[in-house]
Amino acid sequence: MKEASIRFRLSDNEKKGLERFAENSGRSMSQIIRQAVAETLAGKIPGIALRSAVTELRTAANSVLDMVERQPCEAHELKEPTERLQAAVRRILSCA
Repeated sequence: MKEASIRFRLSDNEKKGLERFAENSGRSMSQIIRQAVAETLAGKIPGIALRSAVTELRTAANSVLDMVERQPCEAHELKEPTERLQAAVRRILSCA
């Protein structure tokens, strides 16, 4: 049970952005702030997971493109690279 509270100031634009983000993510503003605090205290840099996921996506997409450019390209050869591509997309979506 949460008993402590903290008051802090935001600009109107920051508050509106936080409200929009909360609404779009299906979470409360408090949940978003608590998660940000927990991640910061754990040493996680905000956005690092998303940047890592985007790097994975680019690598996987390039792999698929390389395979498609080779002639001939067998369909079964695309299975593993496309699975990595799908996993990268899921990881990006989970960062939102």
